[in-house]
Amino acid sequence: MSEQWSITTLGEIATIKSGSGFPVKFQGNQREQFPFYKVGDMNNEGNEVRMEISNHTISEEIRRKLKAKIFPAGSIIFPKVGGAIRTNKKRIVVKDCCVDNNVMGLIPNENKVLPSYLYYFMTSVDLYEFSNKAALPSIRQSTVKDWKIPVPSLNLQQTIVNILDEFFSRLSKSENQLLKETNLIENILNSTISSELGKEHPSWSESILDDVCLNITDGSHNPPKGCEFSEYRMLSSRNVFDDSINFEKFRFITEEQYEKEHKRTKVEAGDILLTIVGTIGRCAVVDEDSLPFTLQRSVAILKPNKQIISSRFLMYSLIKLSSSLNEKSRGAAQKGIYLKQLRKFTIQYPDLKTQLSIIENIDQISKLARKVVKNYRIKYDSLSELRQSVLYEAFSGKLTGEIAV
Repeated sequence: MSEQWSITTLGEIATIKSGSGFPVKFQGNQREQFPFYKVGDMNNEGNEVRMEISNHTISEEIRRKLKAKIFPAGSIIFPKVGGAIRTNKKRIVVKDCCVDNNVMGLIPNENKVLPSYLYYFMTSVDLYEFSNKAALPSIRQSTVKDWKIPVPSLNLQQTIVNILDEFFSRLSKSENQLLKETNLIENILNSTISSELGKEHPSWSESILDDVCLNITDGSHNPPKGCEFSEYRMLSSRNVFDDSINFEKFRFITEEQYEKEHKRTKVEAGDILLTIVGTIGRCAVVDEDSLPFTLQRSVAILKPNKQIISSRFLMYSLIKLSSSLNEKSRGAAQKGIYLKQLRKFTIQYPDLKTQLSIIENIDQISKLARKVVKNYRIKYDSLSELRQSVLYEAFSGKLTGEIAV
């Protein structure tokens, strides 16, 4: 790193503020002066980088009444409490606004740092590293204030921003194309599932999930800190995909921690894992080779009564229910399905012999579809790794010119 760079802290180059309480009675208006952003607004289409769309606005009069702080255009905002921290979202606001008390923001001192440079730096940081890593993680202003940041001259910052803007524009096009192709394949598979399971079947039985399962529970609400290495793993919703379990990112736990968690969940082959917090509705069947592991609360464990329903038939039934699960989800900072709700969802099913015939039909399409989707995910992950690699180069003072995607 050259002499044009200095290492300072976020507190030296930006003002760090948390948001304000936002009573429900003031929510919903969309015609007033100040957008009032909640964590969920970061998920709006069009708000992937810049906060362009607001679900709520308030007047200056209401702002004063609420004592809500103003975050000027160019501020960078992100979640500061709960599971939303793990979503790792950072956004730039494009006009003066307010944010609720689940959000924190950085107001850059533009004599020292460009807003876009600060945004790119924040995209290189894992928000969870800011947090206290508790069961319900939270981020303190003092932690953010002391976070180190490399800062070159304003001219060099602008050069880096220009290079990154061009690179990420091209990278986003590649990512969007992969997502488009992945969604097309998954839509074909979902259409097959709906075709097989969505018809009127007067002869089929109809039951709530609680009546076709021996038990429905979720993972740990107070996950252990874990250990450096062991044969026991703790997974979360990011490890569960439709018809597959990914073991690339997980937490090692001790045998003692595993035994404590396993007493309640008792995850075993044939169980169904269903994501119920954040990304809702992905599900997979547990196979013998994947054990032993336990889970965090973002995943539900359904134990099918195999006398009346097969594991794979239940999995496909849950995939078909995915949109309904998302519609019924609740929560401000992060959406979720409660177990009490989940148990009452209704499915239809035939006798076991017919179930096996239906599964065979779906599996033929699924096997090919999953293979294609897996290849797309590998390509997508490689682009994500490239993104982080380029950000590392940028903030190590090694980014000097155009980058190929």
